[in-house]
Amino acid sequence: MGGCCTRAGAREAYEALLDSLKEAGALGKVSVVPVDCVDMCSDAPVLRQLPDRKWARRVSPAWAARLGRDLAKDRRAR
Repeated sequence: MGGCCTRAGAREAYEALLDSLKEAGALGKVSVVPVDCVDMCSDAPVLRQLPDRKWARRVSPAWAARLGRDLAKDRRAR
């Protein structure tokens, strides 16, 4: 994680995402990969969701946790 994202709460959002996936039993079914700086400091912290290539900006821990729950539901539906 880059410095701007870390200062803006990326670590906390990352942990919230992992925790929500773990609680839903989907941690091994969804890949979460932290990356180095992506040069989007004004929108930090950011998250990119694949395969849709959607970007999320100013990601909060609450939003990340909600995403984790939604991804877990999607994985169970398949």
